[in-house]
Amino acid sequence: NAIREKEAAIIMEGEFDVLSSVQAHVKHVVAVKGSALTTEQIRLLSRTAKTLYLSLDADSAGVEATKRAIEAIQGFDIALRVIPLTGGKDPDDLARSNPAQWRETVKHHTAAFDYVLDHVTKQHDANTVSGQRLIADELLTLVLKVDHPVERNFYLQKLSEQLDLPVHVLEEQMTRLQKKQKISRGKRAHQT
Repeated sequence: NAIREKEAAIIMEGEFDVLSSVQAHVKHVVAVKGSALTTEQIRLLSRTAKTLYLSLDADSAGVEATKRAIEAIQGFDIALRVIPLTGGKDPDDLARSNPAQWRETVKHHTAAFDYVLDHVTKQHDANTVSGQRLIADELLTLVLKVDHPVERNFYLQKLSEQLDLPVHVLEEQMTRLQKKQKISRGKRAHQT
């Protein structure tokens, strides 16, 4: 009912996250039992929610789960956002230790792609050629999976601004990555 009322769902990893959140009066929550949001779960949630908020652990597994969720959400008319957690806390820890802070935290969210972009640019130095290559390749691989051309263009523009590179350079690299993926898929298909 809370998800239906808010037309939104906060996605968490486990039951304890959900229980603590509900006790802290944030009730539009659901657990995925792990960190992978599946297309079937998205399909079910899309019946009542217009926006999904990921509130996963703030570690590399959480970032990878966010990338997979961006890919899984393609084809659904639903927005995907991230509620960033800091200080190594998960929703359970935060909701139990400071319910008021948890209620405030869920009000602050960012677009999923922006969250991944921020994380990747913190991992690599965008002021170096090697850093720019790593950032571009990691994020362009994600952009390739985006179906909608407007959304894809938006992400390309954002990455272009972040790296201070012309969009056409990123498009060229995206084409190269796409060719590599096709070759790799062809080799795997041939081996089986």
